[in-house]
Amino acid sequence: MLPSMIALRTHPMAEFSETVGRAMGALPSVFVERLDSVEVLSLNTPLADEHLPPGHGAAPILGSFDPARQRVFLYRWPILLAAKKEKRAVKDVVADRLAFELAGLWGLPPEQIDPRFGQPR
Repeated sequence: MLPSMIALRTHPMAEFSETVGRAMGALPSVFVERLDSVEVLSLNTPLADEHLPPGHGAAPILGSFDPARQRVFLYRWPILLAAKKEKRAVKDVVADRLAFELAGLWGLPPEQIDPRFGQPR
C-alpha cells in the first residue's frame, strides 16, 4: 500500500491502450462489429521488420497491419512524436492511424471506416 500523499499513476502504455480502445469504440457500428475478427495491438515501437511494410524507408512507422493474422499494430512512441510534431491531439492521431491501418487490412478508404478521418475530434 502506498501512503495517501503518493498519487497512483497508470502506466503510459495502459493510457495509450485506453486511447486505442476509445478510438475503436468510436468507429461506426458496422466496423466495430468487424473488429471482432481483428486483433489490435499497441506496442511501444515496431519489434521487428516483420511488422513493417515493404519499402517503408526512413519514414517513421506509426502503425502497420498483418492481413495473414488479421492484426493491426499501433506504435506508441512514433504516434506520440507525430502528434507533438503536427501539434495534434494524440487521440486524433491514434484514431486516424487506426482507420488508416484498418483501411489497408480491409481494402477500403480510411474515410469510409472513419468519416472523421483527418479531422479533429
